[in-house]
Amino acid sequence: MSLSFWRTRNSTEIEIIRNATPHLKKVPKHIALVLNERERLTLSHIAKVVSWCILAGIPEITLFDNQGMLKKKKVDLELAIQEQGKRVLSVTRSKVNIISRDEGTHHIVDCTRQFCQQIRDKQLTSKDLTVTFVNSKLYDQFSEVDVMIKFDSSLAMAGFPPWHLRLTEIFFCDSITQFCCPQFVQILSMYAGTVQRCGK
Repeated sequence: MSLSFWRTRNSTEIEIIRNATPHLKKVPKHIALVLNERERLTLSHIAKVVSWCILAGIPEITLFDNQGMLKKKKVDLELAIQEQGKRVLSVTRSKVNIISRDEGTHHIVDCTRQFCQQIRDKQLTSKDLTVTFVNSKLYDQFSEVDVMIKFDSSLAMAGFPPWHLRLTEIFFCDSITQFCCPQFVQILSMYAGTVQRCGK
């Protein structure tokens, strides 16, 4: 799903993000929103946060819920995001991924079965299973995540694909329904101040 929003009218949220983002040293290229399956979710709340991400110039956004309920409501969610888009100021095109645990540990199992089958059919050899080759299969869905906002106090990742979280900055918030624009900007500011040394 690729979305593009254009200028319509101002609002407090728009001004908060517009005033903050030009001063950030960096903005995430990919942000993931991990939803709490125990919370009663409304598409309008989710769409509002997605619109903030687009307005901030984040090119890739991933929505994750363990049970896959958002996948079943994909069309309604797209409409809700487009409705929110009428309120924001941006000409940024953003990719929105909607995933569940099927893209997590289940995907690892599927890849492993596929590798075994290909080796059995002599389409691959064990020497072909290099780190580069395996990574190419595991990363085929979307890129590494720069920032994750987890709307749950639990430290567990709830089945989110772990290989996309190598250098991810993770932030915990209690509820997406209570999540406000200043909190979002604060997270962007905290991310902008991080230094990732990659083990150096």
